[in-house]
Amino acid sequence: MIQITTQRGRSRETKQALYEIIANNLEKVGVSSNNVFISYVETSAEDWSFGFGKAQFVEGDLTAYSI
Repeated sequence: MIQITTQRGRSRETKQALYEIIANNLEKVGVSSNNVFISYVETSAEDWSFGFGKAQFVEGDLTAYSI
């Protein structure tokens, strides 16, 4: 099982391509593609807190590229 969590939305086509790439690469190391479960979760800035009871992305303490 693989879970991908991201703040950015991707197109359906991009997600499908990602799933295929992951499954194909895992098959190369012996994991059958029918045994690959991928959960792709999209969130927004207010859904993240890295401590101190703050939503750092919302408050401007962090950007997606600073972590």
